[in-house]
Amino acid sequence: MAADAVDEALKGLTSLVPLLETVQATPRAKLGVHEAVDDEFEQQLEDQTQELPTLLCLPILLHAYGGSSGPSVADILEISEGEYRRGCLSGFARAEECADAVGARVLEVIRRDAGVPRVVVQWLERELMD
Repeated sequence: MAADAVDEALKGLTSLVPLLETVQATPRAKLGVHEAVDDEFEQQLEDQTQELPTLLCLPILLHAYGGSSGPSVADILEISEGEYRRGCLSGFARAEECADAVGARVLEVIRRDAGVPRVVVQWLERELMD
């Protein structure tokens, strides 16, 4: 059981590297806001987040494209970072269990935020439909 958890964590961390590289190579200015969508980035985002929990990808995308002064997932949920980590990020399985509720709340907020690129909003919409 513990070995399976370690294997899952290592696989997840390995899958995280391409996402971080793509985010680093795709500045926010390239994505624009509102209805502008970069099709290549959208496809990369879809491919690179497929094996990762939504709640692992979400803070990366919010920080990179929502602005560093924007709210964190915990801020949006109106709980402390510690509570959020303990409650939702204690493991990949727990992150998946919390993804729908947390994702729905974050989506509600970022749909109203004109500073979040449309491609990020669309990504979260698709994640919640899966």
